[in-house]
Amino acid sequence: MDAKDGKLIWSFDTIPENSVGVWATTDATDATSNATSQPRKAALAKNGDPYKTLGGGVWQNPSVDLAAKRVYFVVGNPSPDLDGSARPGDNLYTDSLVSIDLDTGKYVCHFQYVPHDLWDLDAVSPTVLVNAADKSRQDDSGGSARRQDRLHLT
Repeated sequence: MDAKDGKLIWSFDTIPENSVGVWATTDATDATSNATSQPRKAALAKNGDPYKTLGGGVWQNPSVDLAAKRVYFVVGNPSPDLDGSARPGDNLYTDSLVSIDLDTGKYVCHFQYVPHDLWDLDAVSPTVLVNAADKSRQDDSGGSARRQDRLHLT
């Protein structure tokens, strides 16, 4: 939103119209997912993509990298959160660290740490800006610390 006149500049849907994703078989906890099961694929064929009722709120403050012109934020869990039978597929972008372009609101990248979350493992802390370096390169990125003692960077 433009701070001067209140006009909407851009918006980003945290749940895309194609929320199914790639039918991930594992998640960031290394747990095996049964999201690819035949009953879930049958539910998708019968009911269609659940994006209109999927949830995916943004509960934490975003991080804004003015130099890179990027916004980083985490998206909450899908709904209903403990019963995945009505929401087949990965349920993009729930339980994800997402980066979008600051000027346009267009998608840049994401990391979905729990596809088809059945355990209410959405983010519990806001994103942070990180300068990560190793011997060969240095990168600025956004990160999210998780309940499983992991830090995910995009």
